[in-house]
Formats: sequence, C-alpha cells, structure tokens
Amino acid sequence: MRSLFRFRTTARPAPVDLRTRIFAAGDVASRFKFTHMSDATARIVIRNALFFGRDRMSALTVPWCTYTDPEVGHVGLNECEARERGIAVTTFVQELRDVDRAVLDSEVSGFVKVHVRQGGDQIVGATIVARHAGEMLSELTLAIARGVGLGALATVIHPYPTQAEAICDCARSRSGRDRHRNSSISDPSRGDQKSRRRVQSHPADATSKAIV
Repeated sequence: MRSLFRFRTTARPAPVDLRTRIFAAGDVASRFKFTHMSDATARIVIRNALFFGRDRMSALTVPWCTYTDPEVGHVGLNECEARERGIAVTTFVQELRDVDRAVLDSEVSGFVKVHVRQGGDQIVGATIVARHAGEMLSELTLAIARGVGLGALATVIHPYPTQAEAICDCARSRSGRDRHRNSSISDPSRGDQKSRRRVQSHPADATSKAIV
C-alpha cells in the first residue's frame, strides 16, 4: 500500500560538545559502599551539575559502622594507613570498662581509640567499639571534618552518665586534664605499647583488630 504521508529529511547531525561532563553517584562512584555515602555523592552531583559547584568526593570525611554486637565504628585513618602515608600519630585509648555508664549498662566490652597527629592536636582517625558505636561516632566525625582538635573536645560538657564520656576522657588525656587516670596513651616514638596490649587482650578486639 502506498504511503499517504511523505517526509522530507532536513535534519543535520547534532554538534558534539566535547566539554560535556558525566556525573555518577552511589556505589559506582566510591569505594565506600554505604547508603549514607550514596546520599552524600548524590548531593555532590546535584550541586556540581545544576549549580556549577566544584565539590570533590576526596574532601569528604566518611564514617562507617559495622552493626555487630558490640558495633564497630570508624572514621578517618587507622594506624596502618597513617604509617603508609608517613603520618606519625599518638594514640589515646579509653576502655569502656572504666566508663561509669558502660558499667551500669553491663556493656563494658569495647573502647574508644583516637589517633592524633604526633606533636599536634589534629585528629586523623578514630575507632569505637561499643554497643552503640554508630551513635557515638558523629562527635569525632564532626571534629575531623571541621578541624576541631582533640584537646578542644575536653572543654565540651558531656551529660553524665553517658558512654560518650569515653571520648571526653581521651580528650582530657590529651590536654592533661584527666583526673580519673583511666585512659592509656600509645606513642610509637617512645615504643610505648601499653595501650595496644590492653586493647588486644580485650574481648572486643577479636571483632575490631583488623581495622584499628
């Protein structure tokens, strides 16, 4: 049957813009396969694609938590990663068995470990092993993201009794204000392995030793 319609092709090849940018978000764009990281990368894409932003994923401070019992939360660098980057660190450790709220809750299996750049106050990484490590980690994540030193956290009043006091105890150790003498310090430059031995002998270390 003969067509009742006739078409005249006048289209020309569309010009190719070699400056076209490609954006990606989520698991395909990051080594961190977490829901909260997918949300963060999507927000970067929106700002960069629609509002001509120049945000970079490399500038993000990414916390993560493994929901075991106790939970294992981490942010920033661990000791091995800091060593690989040539960053000397001093490590402050507060075990939960010396934190009043953890004792009251019978949740003493765990610790807070904070790595500070040696000779300074900059927090480069932290690990928390606790029943609610994911809830406790945000304070240290904010400190790393905004450049708040560990000593500054010693001036923050924490409600008593809470397990988050373990973070404050580490900070007081850094600033020399610790009255309880419960925190331990590991400084690789002095060969001091006391806190590391304490952590490794602790039951929680079986869960966390690979990342701390």
